[in-house]
Amino acid sequence: MINWFDYVPSEISGKIKPLSSVISKDSGNLSSMEKVLEDHSSQSFVTTRFHMRFTKGEKIYTVQLNESAVYLLLYTDECMYSKLGKETCLVIDIALAKGGPEAIVESFYSLMKCHKKAGG
Repeated sequence: MINWFDYVPSEISGKIKPLSSVISKDSGNLSSMEKVLEDHSSQSFVTTRFHMRFTKGEKIYTVQLNESAVYLLLYTDECMYSKLGKETCLVIDIALAKGGPEAIVESFYSLMKCHKKAGG
């Protein structure tokens, strides 16, 4: 799950980077996670951010979901695919396909590849 989030430094000049590159492997399990909505007036959208705290540490990390990392794992991680199930992956596939013609083609090929691996 750590790979799904990007760390957002509190400093204005700080660059957003993967959470996995910021926390150590011995940080423990996730102990709390709070949703925080932040409206950035300089941008035309609202970014949803979260505060995460891990069991071995007092530091609170401000993070945001990296959607492309989640979708990438959906198509490349067999464990994630099997835990979600074919039906859930199909629904996500359809939702992603609504992004345009290129997304439809990529989605179709990904779905056919999964079916081929499953023996269908």
